[in-house]
Amino acid sequence: MTNKVIVITKYKEKLLCLYIEDNKTLQAEAFPFHDILGSIYLAKVMKNVPNINAVFLEIAPGQSVYLPYDNIPKSGHETPPGILASGTEIPVKITKDAIKTKEAVADMRLSLDGIYSVITLDRPGTISFSSKLKKSKKDEIQHYLMEHLDLQDIPYGIIVRTAASSLLHFALLEEEIRKNILLLDNITKYAATKTCYSVLYQASPGYHRFISDISVNDYDRVVTDEESVYQSLQDSMTSVQKEKLSFYQDTYALSLLYSVSARVDHILSRKIWLQSGGSLYIEPTETLTVIDINTGKCVLKKSKEELMRIINREAVDEITRQLILRNISGIIIIDFMKMESLEDRQNLIQYLKQKISLDRVQTDFIDMTPLGLVELTRKKIRKSFYEQIS
Repeated sequence: MTNKVIVITKYKEKLLCLYIEDNKTLQAEAFPFHDILGSIYLAKVMKNVPNINAVFLEIAPGQSVYLPYDNIPKSGHETPPGILASGTEIPVKITKDAIKTKEAVADMRLSLDGIYSVITLDRPGTISFSSKLKKSKKDEIQHYLMEHLDLQDIPYGIIVRTAASSLLHFALLEEEIRKNILLLDNITKYAATKTCYSVLYQASPGYHRFISDISVNDYDRVVTDEESVYQSLQDSMTSVQKEKLSFYQDTYALSLLYSVSARVDHILSRKIWLQSGGSLYIEPTETLTVIDINTGKCVLKKSKEELMRIINREAVDEITRQLILRNISGIIIIDFMKMESLEDRQNLIQYLKQKISLDRVQTDFIDMTPLGLVELTRKKIRKSFYEQIS
């Protein structure tokens, strides 16, 4: 029987979340104690910059965010820049963290994220689904929602998230949708009565989202030694989730119990050993991530071609795990061990495509050169683990 646990503890002034299965770290994220991601602010327009197609806003005195023109809803024939004169106050949602020298990204198309759904100002009166949901489950949910909700009277779009696949019945999904519709109604209705820089909606802390992104059937326990985290989760979790939640109190620190420092060092290390004795190097650069596969200490008594097949296949398993664990995004170049056989290369590509299709984050295979260089792209949803922990 596997042991799957989510650990939440303090690490270097951040809240660190680890998803561990049989002592192997599968996912990791670090969150600031004050996290603005997902919150909605009444912001002030500071500067319109047409050459970069963006507007700079303030959500608090001295705290600026970046609003791309693409994130401004079109209004008739009016161009987006024309409606955002300096000093204008507008409600915006923070959709991306600040990264290095870049400000956080804002969006005027407000939305609210739930565990099972997202309510958005886009495409009012429609239901769309996560691409990871099976068609049979989509059909079940669509039928239920069409019966229980009057979509014509709902001025919002509904997106059903992957987590809804764990529901045996959909009353919880309906309840969440109705609650967030009412909440978004109030946010848009009363925004005009609030003072500038008001927080119109305080998003749940990042660790809430970390847990909700993992199906409740896929973990046995959630354990934390932070009292505020425990209380926050107690107030927000479903009854099934609460049964798995525990507050750790012991003289032996939780971080030592789960070897937190060693796990972080391992996630950040450039060299990863494979079971065969082969190895891979992960080298992040400013514009892309390069992954190099080597025979390392491999001493298997196999032919050269068989050895290349074994190491490359193991590398695919480990690389797809590391993309999720480290939250690597953007362009990824993989230097596989060179294989002479076209059939072997095609089989490797098929296996790689199969593995990346399981990633919740959109990951696309681009090409493989005759030398074995593979190019992938992975959508940037959040900072890489390295950026989060730095």
